[in-house]
Amino acid sequence: MQTSVRASAAETTGPEHHQVILPLFGLSVRAHGGALPVATTVSLMQDIGMEPTVTRSSNSRLKNA
Repeated sequence: MQTSVRASAAETTGPEHHQVILPLFGLSVRAHGGALPVATTVSLMQDIGMEPTVTRSSNSRLKNA
């Protein structure tokens, strides 16, 4: 019998936040007008295990760049 276990983001090794958020903006958002609500970004990043505070910080850095 096979059991499915979902590991938390802290238990797995995954990409760093900048490795995810930059392609998100570069490939998707800019091609569609260059705007995406922060709440939407946070939600998308949470779906792949990124913490909301890290996402907000990255978003702020992108806006100031």
